[in-house]
Amino acid sequence: MTESDLLKQLTLSINELLSGDYRVRQRNFPENIKERVHENELRKLNQSVNSLIEKFHDADNFILNLSKGNLDAEVPKSNQLISPFKELQSNLRHLVWQTHRIAEGDYSQRIDFLGDFSSSYNYLISSLREKQALEKELSISEEKYRMLAQNVSDVIWKFDILSSRLTYISPSVFKLLGYNVEEALTLSLEQIYTPESKESIENTVRQKIAAFESGDESALAFTTELQMNCKDSNVIWIESVINILFDAEKKVVEILGVTRNVEKRKEAEEELKNYASELKELNATKDKFFSIIAHDLRNPFNALLNLTDFIIDNIEEDNKEKAIELAGYMKNSAQSAFNLLQNLLEWSSLQQGGIYFNPSYVMLLPLVNDELLTLENISNQKKIKINIAIQESMIVKADQNMLKTILRNLISNALKYTYEGGHIFVGAEKVDSKVLIKVGDSGTGMNEEELNSLFRLNTSRSKPGTRQEKGSGLGLILCKEFVALHQGTIWVESEPGKGSTFFFSLPL
Repeated sequence: MTESDLLKQLTLSINELLSGDYRVRQRNFPENIKERVHENELRKLNQSVNSLIEKFHDADNFILNLSKGNLDAEVPKSNQLISPFKELQSNLRHLVWQTHRIAEGDYSQRIDFLGDFSSSYNYLISSLREKQALEKELSISEEKYRMLAQNVSDVIWKFDILSSRLTYISPSVFKLLGYNVEEALTLSLEQIYTPESKESIENTVRQKIAAFESGDESALAFTTELQMNCKDSNVIWIESVINILFDAEKKVVEILGVTRNVEKRKEAEEELKNYASELKELNATKDKFFSIIAHDLRNPFNALLNLTDFIIDNIEEDNKEKAIELAGYMKNSAQSAFNLLQNLLEWSSLQQGGIYFNPSYVMLLPLVNDELLTLENISNQKKIKINIAIQESMIVKADQNMLKTILRNLISNALKYTYEGGHIFVGAEKVDSKVLIKVGDSGTGMNEEELNSLFRLNTSRSKPGTRQEKGSGLGLILCKEFVALHQGTIWVESEPGKGSTFFFSLPL
C-alpha cells in the first residue's frame, strides 16, 4: 500500500462519516506501506480519523439512547460532537423532574429552555393550575352540599320519569323513613306512599305536566302533603316541595323534591281543630246556660206565682176543692222547677270538674222506687200506669247519685210525654257483662229530626209535654255524660205516635 492509497482510504472514511454512515469502522495503520516519506504525519492522521470515528460512534450511541428516552445514558467524555445533546439531556431530565412535580399537583413549575415548546408547556401548566383552582372550589362546594344533604332533616331526592325510579336520595331519608340510601333507592312508589297518596301525587304530576305543555311554566313547581310508609310500618304525614324538570327539547324528564316530616304540625292542626270544636261547644254551653236561666227556669216560677194568686182567690171564695186542685198543679210546677234547677246545678258542677265519680255496688230496684215515689204526684194526676220489671237482687256498679239523676230524668221525660191514662215501663236485664236498663213510654214518640237532635247541647230542643209541660233538654245531655263516665252507652228507639224507649248500660 502506498501513502496515496492510505490517504484515499482515510478520505473515504471521512466522507462516509460526513454522509451520516456512522457504521464506518476504524482502520489500523498498515505496516506494509511503501514510500514512508510521510509516515509520521500519516500515522497521526490515521489516529485522528480513528478518534473521529470513535467520537462519531459514541455520539451516535448517545443520541440513539436519548431518542429512545433513556435520559440516564452515560455522557461520553471529551466529545464535542455531543455538547448540544448533553445540554438537551440535562434539559429533558429537568423537564421530567418538573413533570413529576406537576403530576403531583405542583403547578408552580415553569420552563424557559425549550423555545416554542416552553410556551406551550407553560400554557399547559397554567391551564392545569386554573383547573386545580376550579376543582378545589368545586370540591369545597361539593363538601358543603354533601354536609348539607347528610345533616339536614329534610330529604332531597330525584325521580326519573322514564324508569319510574329514584335516582338520588339524601342520607337524611334514614331519619324520615328508617331506610338507608341503598334501600331507599330500590323502593317503588307503591312502597313509598299509601295508596291514596300515590294516586294523589300521580294525578297532580299529570295535571301539572299537562298545564306546562299548555304554556303554564309556573305549574312545574308546587307543594303537596302526602302520607308515607316508614320501614317500621308506621305511616307519617310529609310535605314535599316539588319541581318538575325538563330537557332542552322541553320534554319532562325528572322530578326534584325536598320532603320533610310534618307529623307534629298535623297533630298541632288536629289539636287546633279540637280546640275550635271545644270552643264551639263551650259557646253552645254558655248559650244553653243563659237560655235555661232566661227562659226555662223562669217559666216554672211564673206558673207558681200565677197559681198562688189563683189559690188565694179560691180560698177567699171558700172554694176549697179548686184550691186543692191548684195546689197540686203548684206542686208539679215546683217539682219541675226543682228538677230543672237540680239538673242545672249538677251539669254546671260537671262542666267545672266539681262532680267526682265514685262508683259502688248498689241495689237497682230501691233507687228506681225512690225516683218513682218522688214523681208519684205527676203519674197520679195523669193516671199513668207504671210497670216495673227489675229483679229485687239486681245489683249494679254505679255512682249512686249519678244513677239517681239518670233515672229521674228518663222517668220524668216518660211521664211528661205520655198521654193521660197511658203507661210507662222501667226494666233491667243482664246482657253479657253489663246491665241494660230500659225506660219506655206509650207517649208521643219522636220523628227522625227530633231523634237526631237528642243528647247534643247545641241542637237539643225540648218539645212541650202532653200537658204542655216545658223542658230544657238538659236532662238527657246530663244522662249521656253520666252514662259515659260509667263506660256505658245510651240510645233511644222511637216512632211518632208509638212512644219512646231509652236504653243505657252499666257494669255489673
